[in-house]
Amino acid sequence: MKRTPFVRHALAIAVAATAFSSTNATGQALEEIIVTAQFTETNLQSTPIAITALTANELDARSFTNIADVAKIAPNVAFEKSASGYGNAVSAYIRGIGQYDFQTAFEPGVGMYIDDVYHGTLYGSSFDLLDLERVEILRGPQGTLFGKNSIGGAVRLITQKPAGTNTGYIEATFGESGRMDFRGSFDASLIDDVLYARVSALSKSRDGYVDRIDYACANPGQPSQFPSQKVAGGDCKLGTLGGEDVKAGRVALRWIASDKLEIDLAADWTKDNSETAADTLIYADGSLLDPAIQQSFIDNFGLPWDDRFIPRDKFATYSNFTNPFTGEQFDPHSTLDAWSVSAVVNYELADNMGLKGIIAYKTYEGDFTADSDGSPLVIQNVYNTVEQEQLSIELQLSGSHFNERLDWTTGIYYYESEDELGGHVVIYPVGSDFFNNDTNEVENLSLFGHAVWEFTDSLRGTIGLRYTDETKDYSLDHGPGNAAQVSADEKRVDWRVGLDYQISYSAMVYASAATGYRSASFNPRPFIASQVNSIPPEEVTAYELGLKTDWFDNRLRINSAIFFSDYETRTVSNIGPDPDFLPIFMPRINYSNDPAEIQGFELEVAAEPIAGLSITGAVGYAETDADTLNGGLSPYVPEWTGSLGVQYVFQFANGGTLTPRIDGFHQSKICYRVNSPSGGYYSTQNSLNCEPGRETFNARLTYAAPDDAWSVALSVTNLTDEFYYQNRFEILSAGFGSVQGYPARPREWAITLRKNFN
Repeated sequence: MKRTPFVRHALAIAVAATAFSSTNATGQALEEIIVTAQFTETNLQSTPIAITALTANELDARSFTNIADVAKIAPNVAFEKSASGYGNAVSAYIRGIGQYDFQTAFEPGVGMYIDDVYHGTLYGSSFDLLDLERVEILRGPQGTLFGKNSIGGAVRLITQKPAGTNTGYIEATFGESGRMDFRGSFDASLIDDVLYARVSALSKSRDGYVDRIDYACANPGQPSQFPSQKVAGGDCKLGTLGGEDVKAGRVALRWIASDKLEIDLAADWTKDNSETAADTLIYADGSLLDPAIQQSFIDNFGLPWDDRFIPRDKFATYSNFTNPFTGEQFDPHSTLDAWSVSAVVNYELADNMGLKGIIAYKTYEGDFTADSDGSPLVIQNVYNTVEQEQLSIELQLSGSHFNERLDWTTGIYYYESEDELGGHVVIYPVGSDFFNNDTNEVENLSLFGHAVWEFTDSLRGTIGLRYTDETKDYSLDHGPGNAAQVSADEKRVDWRVGLDYQISYSAMVYASAATGYRSASFNPRPFIASQVNSIPPEEVTAYELGLKTDWFDNRLRINSAIFFSDYETRTVSNIGPDPDFLPIFMPRINYSNDPAEIQGFELEVAAEPIAGLSITGAVGYAETDADTLNGGLSPYVPEWTGSLGVQYVFQFANGGTLTPRIDGFHQSKICYRVNSPSGGYYSTQNSLNCEPGRETFNARLTYAAPDDAWSVALSVTNLTDEFYYQNRFEILSAGFGSVQGYPARPREWAITLRKNFN
């Protein structure tokens, strides 16, 4: 294993960044960032974990509105909105470990939390950034404090708490593609010093940007029996994909019952009635289809399925979401209707001890469609319905003893959920046409403890343990005679140990080792009962060495880390026939004798070299010593990630400001689903599965009035109009050769008006 180059690269970049700013002797101190990654408030620079933290102002400055945007600036983090086959979800990976499939039979590899409440599925995780205080991305396994399925890391969205300030704002954004966004929030004191409330809401809509085109209309001279949906007197456009229509709201109450007791209540809801993701056909191999299937298309419609259905326009598709044999149509949409309630109770037992309780109930339902053949013919059409409800209860007891040399937290966590997956699946080449009604039930009970001991004023040690007992039950119901059940029961202990040393007031070095796991899962796409089986849990042991420094009176901040992850028990993907030569889509078959080793480094820099000028940057490198069957590549894991942001605040005599800002983002070649171990089409070595590296830019110009009473901002996303696919979805098996791409939105401008009430 070649680990030494990572140290050399990290040190070289750190030295270069230091030299770049060492000549600047004026400026202002960087903002101190407080995080709660260890369940207590700590300074980011003294927290021995690799964390990227962004405040609400920093999110706004970068024109970020969705959780997938935030990953662009965090090293070794890859979040992408899912393709149409996965619905309202985000493929989330940190340091090469994560999950791309929405299926509730799977478990996420990155834990998603809103105000410390775990979101149990990838579906519904495409969160809008509504009224946040900050976002924290914790890299590496967080198995002791956060526990469940944080094998790759954890993402924490922390909302603004009511403060009784009687302040608020309203904001409107208008832009290209019919974009109209409205956001607002107000914080009020209902009873001074006792009861506060905060109400927030958003509404956003935007037109689709991939046109659905009627093939027969756009290509005159087709056989008379070829299916067409063209409306008489209309043009060839049937509609669009990729349009957005989202509404959300949140109400929070904060009751300071006494000087020892505080209770926070919150309720939120989201209603998403967007279009299906903007997929378009980019590869079609008709020779993989059974000749009898092709002949049935020719006999009935006059044409075979092949690459003629790849549109010349990259922002177009011939998908019509119809089965021409039966006339059944699937409306191209992707919906989510979700709500949750939570209560957080903090009680001070003594001056050095506190009790915290969190109880939350969340539920959602949604549905979405996918036309994976990208044509008016029927190869694969899917309509999915998804429902989930979950209850979580957590008790934390924290204290500080021995003259504050020992800080500790212990607690108990309970989680239960029930997920239902229904819908209609049509895969014509293999004769599959069924309605599914599958359920997945989970119950998790965990005990955890975390302690930090201060050996000296400079040296601290950390130890953490978590015991987990989890049971799962999965049921398949595809109609009479095609039903099955399977269960999984696991008990395990995760641990974390670490040392950190405060070299000086402005420099800290740390080393840690930790384990993490992903719960057992099940084959999420069984066609028949015999294909229902469980998949063992995944395990990882990760090692990290980090350095956090502030320079020149806190005008330059450089944080770096090197890491090595031993992916001891893992699963890789497979699509193909089962032992009985029946079709099977089982993207997670276990290869426990083929572990992966992931190693790399990270560097984050922030500088205020002169008054008004801010520079931020990050570089991440991850090398996966993965199985040779897939050329050493892992899905959704680019080797290099990077970002650079620069802004300057011009101060006017009247107190107003003008702030231009530009952000650049780099991602090297990324590959998507790793499929059959047989290689060929099913390997990430195949370029059809991979997207070349890219650089994209956002720009923003903001004028803020004196006293920040109002502001206006002009923003441009994808400034250079870079074309790339932000996700790919391939089906090159089971007698079907198709690859669809999810093109990113082109360059778009917007203007944002904001009024603050102070």
